[in-house]
Amino acid sequence: MIRRLGLLVSLAIVAGVAFASSAQAATVIGQTGPFDECSGGGFGGQVELTSAGPSYTVPFDGTITSWSAASDSASEQTKLLVLQPVSGTTFHVVAKSDFGTFTSAGVQTFPVQIPVHAGEVIGEWGQLCLISTGNSGDQLASFEGSEPAIGSDPDFGGVVGPGNAADLSATVEPAPITPPQKKCKKHKKKHKSAAQIAKKKCKKHKKKHSH
Repeated sequence: MIRRLGLLVSLAIVAGVAFASSAQAATVIGQTGPFDECSGGGFGGQVELTSAGPSYTVPFDGTITSWSAASDSASEQTKLLVLQPVSGTTFHVVAKSDFGTFTSAGVQTFPVQIPVHAGEVIGEWGQLCLISTGNSGDQLASFEGSEPAIGSDPDFGGVVGPGNAADLSATVEPAPITPPQKKCKKHKKKHKSAAQIAKKKCKKHKKKHSH
């Protein structure tokens, strides 16, 4: 009975470790694939309001290490937006990438290093493409106009849908766990007084004369 209990406890610990590791693995948010419609040469912004499929929300604090989007032709450009929901279709621009330039039509991936926090969402500005999912739970919001600045609160008031999703995804890596640093104990040097040093010398001197 004791051996069986020990085995069950060991299995439970291993399962717990595996779950913790998987929870902190790199995660892809959003979705990409063959597009159904693109903005052509027109620039604007878009963000997913609700998603019945893959989530566009950052699940944990970490770093976006790459992002992918679609284009209907080469030479088009798009920027990744990291947004914090404010209210309704209004979002706060937390960060954004440099332009990603498409070398051909279709989905393309761009490397990046953008720190993110749980609850933030991804959007994009520039060349925009969407996927028609046919699911009423997918609702896309967009706007036409100039590029939003970091710190601004643009309103993505042009709701597209239901049944549409942004052709956009990003890979989020978890923040590294920094182990606590051990504090080194400072060894205090014992300072001897002049009297103690003189007494020690005197003892040595007496020992020499005793022989």
